[in-house]
Amino acid sequence: MGVDAGDIQHVLAIEASTGRVYEPNLDDILVAHSGKQCWFRVEDVGFANRTSLEILVRVKLATAHDVDETVDDVPSVKRCGDLEDTWSFDYSSAYEVKQVSNQQQLLLFRSPASIVESSGLSSAGRAQ
Repeated sequence: MGVDAGDIQHVLAIEASTGRVYEPNLDDILVAHSGKQCWFRVEDVGFANRTSLEILVRVKLATAHDVDETVDDVPSVKRCGDLEDTWSFDYSSAYEVKQVSNQQQLLLFRSPASIVESSGLSSAGRAQ
């Protein structure tokens, strides 16, 4: 049986010294692309440095469309494009969300799809 609901991703970070759990609001990423039909997939998650409460989330953005459509069916002004963005969710003082230019590999979490893509393997496991 099929489901109309899309995938939902969450990021949780635990501050080891206090046990506090932080959950960045990933929908804030889509707010920056307001007016466009975007969806995203989390690729990497990490911290800006060892002592900060700044969580970095790298996402791949693409144009969202219905299953019976293609990207070409979406008006060009509504297309998100194929983008890779890194976002900072900073809990150090007041909660602040901003896009950053950090392109280093974050390594704390990598989606299975990004591992396959970066290894040069197809989804069938063969070299491309």
